[in-house]
Formats: sequence, structure tokens, C-alpha cells
Amino acid sequence: MVNKRMGAKIALILVTLAVIFTACKSMPAAKMNDKFAAGMELAAWKGEWVSADIIKDNPSLKAAYKKTAADMRFYTPEGLEAAALDMYKTPAVKAKFDGTNTVLFTSLDKDGKEMQISVKYKYLGQKADSEYPDSMWETFEAVEDKLENANFKYFISMPPHAHGDGPKHWHARFGRYGIDNLVAGAGKWPTYYSSSTSEAELVKMFESSIPNMPKWNPASPFESYAKHGKWINSLSIFENTSKEVEAAYAKVIKEFAGKNPKGGDFTKAEIIAELQKGNKSVKDYSHMEFIVKDGKNELVFYKGDKEIFRSSYVRVAASTSKPYMTMKAERKDAGMYSLISFVVVHGKAPMLHFHLWYGNNEKEIEEFEGTPTCYRTALTDAEIAAAVEKSVRNLLEKLTKAKK
Repeated sequence: MVNKRMGAKIALILVTLAVIFTACKSMPAAKMNDKFAAGMELAAWKGEWVSADIIKDNPSLKAAYKKTAADMRFYTPEGLEAAALDMYKTPAVKAKFDGTNTVLFTSLDKDGKEMQISVKYKYLGQKADSEYPDSMWETFEAVEDKLENANFKYFISMPPHAHGDGPKHWHARFGRYGIDNLVAGAGKWPTYYSSSTSEAELVKMFESSIPNMPKWNPASPFESYAKHGKWINSLSIFENTSKEVEAAYAKVIKEFAGKNPKGGDFTKAEIIAELQKGNKSVKDYSHMEFIVKDGKNELVFYKGDKEIFRSSYVRVAASTSKPYMTMKAERKDAGMYSLISFVVVHGKAPMLHFHLWYGNNEKEIEEFEGTPTCYRTALTDAEIAAAVEKSVRNLLEKLTKAKK
């Protein structure tokens, strides 16, 4: 929420976009203004706003990225640019608030053409940011669950505010998977300014912020993955032989007794084969580990307990087919692990996970079979059993329905 008592140190800093983020990330919690009537909790946002994301392709920023990346061991200029753009990325390039909880968003289609969508929200209350617990988000959910609302179904924001003589602005996150996912969106700070702000002003603020990117981005891009320890290929958990997992298989197989389209009961072996079908990653690795200690940024792949590949990686421009955090191996013989695109760690505990796609080049990433997923190896057998039971039941329901 808006900081009611800015620190003297911050107040003395030249107001640039860098200051805006530094300040917002250190703001103490505040209560939602009591004067907002039910159904008008978005009154403070009234007006027309434009996202900083609209100047992301401005060529005048290239020099600043190149200069800053020169001192960042694991980022190319294009990789640093991708990291910066990740901070501002948003599905809405413009937003218009009329004082009620109905918002008119403007987004861009794949050809860059503007599209508008009106979304009415209900207020859900405040939630603390997972990365900065003293910062509070106002949270909202779309009243109507419509397909066209998908990217805006959940909306969290910090009301419009300014720091010193700086421009008034606000931050927001949007998504379709729930408020908790948005609150946990570490490093994501889409920012909106008055629509009267010129493009030149936005570019100037953005450019001024780039030298501060080393403060906002980890020296080792793999840091957010490494902190969770070792990871296991999600397809490998189905091979777990603990008593809890064996009981989960037995339970679901019993539920579907005699319903196997091939006749008789399903077996554990054929269930595992079906679950692992269509995803080649199960043949490539069972576990992976991110190493960031002692200034490293390494990724290690295993099959069982055996290490099969290790390399240092640098962040490069985002994959065109899988536009997430894209990393390039420094080993020249990296083969299918040469280029990897990672989705951020997400989901609810204990089943935090991430997805990745890999290949010799961009073409192989684009044509990758399946969606590899990794879970923390710290999962207990009981937690694995719960996940296996859910996956197996979903699979058998699908297979038996197909029979009908």
C-alpha cells in the first residue's frame, strides 16, 4: 500500500523509475481508505492510465542495456533486456477507471492491434506481498468468469501514489490462476502512469532505471530455483515405490476395477506408461539441481544418482516460441541442453513447480514434445502419494470416458 512516511534517504534520491521501485518495495502496510463504498473500491484509480510496457521496444534503450550488462557475469545485453521487460510485462497496455469497480482495459493482439475489454470486479481485501511482506496489495476478482476475461480474472494493485516530486503511478498484476499466484509473483512490477505522460518521458524514466537493474535482478539468474533445493522430473514421481504411493495406486485401481478398455483391471505399469507418454523428458533426466554458491550459475542434470550433464548458463533474449527466462549453456558440447526456457517457480505449497523446454536451438524448443515439469525433491512420500492419486484418477477417468 502507499507509504505514508517515506524515509529521508529515499526522499533525497533523484526521482527516476529506479526510485519508484525502490520506494514501492519498502512501503509499510496501510489500511484501505474507509471512504470507499462497496462496489467502488477502485475509486482511487479513477482516470486513464498507460503502462510503461508500451516503450519496451524503444531502440534508444539498447545502449543502456549493453553498458549495464557488461558488469553482469550471467547476462547478455539481450538477456538483461528480457529480465527488465519481465518486470513490466502486463496484458493491459492501457486502463480506464470510471470510479466504480468496472475497468476498461486495452490489450494488444499478436499483430499489435488494440483490443478493449470491460471487466467488473469484486473486492477481496488486502494481501501482503510474498517478497516484501510490509507491502500490501488490494485484491480483486472478476464478477463474471468469461473466456475473454481470462487474463484479467484476478487483479491485484497498489493505489496511485507518488514519491516526492515524482510522477503519480501504480503497480498491478493480472492473471487467471488465483490471487496467491499473483502475490507470489516476485520481481513482477507492471507500472502505470497517467495517459498524459509522453512517450519521451516514459523512455527517459525507463532508461534512468536500467543502471539499477543489478540491484533488482539476482547476480545468478538461477537463484530463485536454487533456493528450493534439488528438483525431480514430475514424471519420475510416478515411479516412487514408497508404501504411501503404492497405496495410492491400489486405491484408484480398485475404484476403476474392471473398467480397463483393454479388459480387466488397470495395472500400475500401464498407468505409468500412459502418464509418461508424449513427454520425452522422462528419458533425458530424472532430477536437476541449480548451483549458485560461490558466484556460480550452473545447472546439473541427473539420472537417478548419476550426474549426466553440468554447465554454467547465461541469460539471453527470450525464446520466440517459449518466451520465458531463456538460458544458454556456456559448454560448447551442451547438445540438447544448449538452450533452455524456464517458467518461474509457481503453484501452491507443497507442490511448487516450474516448466521448461530445451534443445540445441530455438527450432528444437519450438518443436519440443510435451511440457516438462519439475517438483521439489523435498516432497514427503505422503505429498507425492496425494499428487499421484490425483493424476492417476484424472487419467483413468479420461480413459474410461473415452471408452464410452
